[in-house]
Amino acid sequence: MTQITGAIIATTLVTIACYVPLAFYGGMVGRIYMQFSVTMCIALILSTVVALTLSPALCALIMRPPKPRVSPIFRPINALLDGTKKIYLAFVLRLVRRASLTVGFMALFFVGIWYFSGKIPGSFLPEEDKGSITMNIELAPGATIARTEATLQKVRERISDIPGVKAVMTIPGRSRIGSDGEHV
Repeated sequence: MTQITGAIIATTLVTIACYVPLAFYGGMVGRIYMQFSVTMCIALILSTVVALTLSPALCALIMRPPKPRVSPIFRPINALLDGTKKIYLAFVLRLVRRASLTVGFMALFFVGIWYFSGKIPGSFLPEEDKGSITMNIELAPGATIARTEATLQKVRERISDIPGVKAVMTIPGRSRIGSDGEHV
């Protein structure tokens, strides 16, 4: 505990310093952020208190030295894990002792990253993107459906003139964005 107490307190204070300014935002969004900020700060403080008091006490009770007896079922698994650990340590020891081998492996990895970065698509748009755009057109309250249809026809004509547009679909009387339209 003497080794990690300072780190626990420091990380808690840094994280709280990130959330406290949110409590001072103004307006409607500020009220939501204030509740979130206060909740996070209280949760972080409680978590720190538990980490400094309850967790060490529970660890002292629960974590006991392991019994030297191992079930026969786990002996082959333990042997496999010990073998792979020895292979890994031998590999790392060779890398540490031979700097040229380490630099060679690093160069190999860099070349692999460079090669595959050209093969993997770099776009943020997923392949399943259909290339569609959703638009909401609102008329004055009480506008008739005929006026809405006339407006949508003008929009359809203007959008259809844009190069690359394959199709235009309009839905009068219903908003797909705000979902506050008429439900027929």
